[in-house]
Amino acid sequence: MAKFSNKKTFFYTVCAVVIIFILAAAGFSSGFLRMIRSLSLSPVEQAAGRTGGALALSWNNISGLLNAASENRKLRDENRSLKAEIDELTIYRHENIRLKSLLNLKESLKYETIAAEVCGRDINSWFLRFEINKGKNDGVKKNMPVLSDRGLVGVISDSYPGTAAVRTILHNKSMTPVYIVESGAFALLEGEGGVSGTLRYIYNASLIDVGQLVVTSGLGDIYPGGLVIGVTEKNYKGEVTVRTFADIATVKRVLVLDRTLGK
Repeated sequence: MAKFSNKKTFFYTVCAVVIIFILAAAGFSSGFLRMIRSLSLSPVEQAAGRTGGALALSWNNISGLLNAASENRKLRDENRSLKAEIDELTIYRHENIRLKSLLNLKESLKYETIAAEVCGRDINSWFLRFEINKGKNDGVKKNMPVLSDRGLVGVISDSYPGTAAVRTILHNKSMTPVYIVESGAFALLEGEGGVSGTLRYIYNASLIDVGQLVVTSGLGDIYPGGLVIGVTEKNYKGEVTVRTFADIATVKRVLVLDRTLGK
């Protein structure tokens, strides 16, 4: 009979513990759990004591586990908050680096510049066109070159009182006179509406290799010479292409170059 009573006590004890953990996982308050404990575990503990301590159940241990779980949840929340703050600080740091790069670029150019921000894009032509928040009222005119902190981006195609449209060098109507520094070759960079452009009408093509620096040649009336564009690559057809240094699809801040005004 005593053996059966011990089994019964053990069964009730296990059931009580399981119920408490289920309630804790469901988010019930510690006060409510203490009430459940007083109603369910106390008789069990008393019975366990009467039968010679078949199972030593410590409420303090269970309470400690519940408190530890609560602390873990708080720590996870704090970690998520700290990660969000770190991510935000990283974004600010990158923006500061870009702003400093633009400032350094502005100081290195021999022409006056107009700082602007990208304020609009065509969802179907990320690499082709975008709009900036400066226009005629700010001195922005058609055919002015547009640069980012990493290199040439494009040219002003239209200017309005408060905004202007930029046609990038990757636009399929763009033909940019370029110079390949290491090989001394001249060519035209033709935009193809994608992430890179292709070199056409190459002079000294046999000297061009992958990884050579491409800059503006200074030929024509739009771009002054020496503006950095990118490096040479080759596509599956064996054509020489150019990967731009400027991430044209994501650029946010630019400088508009006024060639009519020297410093």
